[in-house]
Amino acid sequence: MSHVRAQIRQQIVAELTANVSLATGGIFDTQVRPTDVNDLPGVFVYLGSEQISGRTLSVGGPTLRRELQVNVDVRAASNTNLQDMLADLSVQVETTLGPSVLNGLVKSMVLDSTEHAYSDEDQLLQGVASMTWTELYVTSESDPTQAL
Repeated sequence: MSHVRAQIRQQIVAELTANVSLATGGIFDTQVRPTDVNDLPGVFVYLGSEQISGRTLSVGGPTLRRELQVNVDVRAASNTNLQDMLADLSVQVETTLGPSVLNGLVKSMVLDSTEHAYSDEDQLLQGVASMTWTELYVTSESDPTQAL
């Protein structure tokens, strides 16, 4: 079985795939995929840093409280209404992930920040709304494949 952080990323991709209908280019489980205009509008999910924010001794052995940053980039290309397109995609992502506990993998999920960037490539405006989420989850110190 894979590390809980990988399970979290996979579950986010699954939930976004099921609920973000405006991402007609796809939902991608990577940051480094070469982006073609045919992949847009799209959502790109990738992991950031992880901090151990606490260690608790319990009967079953020590547990680790983990805070994982997950980045969700919403990308689009359009010469008209690009900001509105990014805003609409962001709404679908936030309403999907905001209330989620990812099938019990996480204790909470919080949107920490959103940054916007724009470029003009090949006569087509492109934009990205980069959302950073913090997932709080707990594992046994000896088994990082099971969320507690």
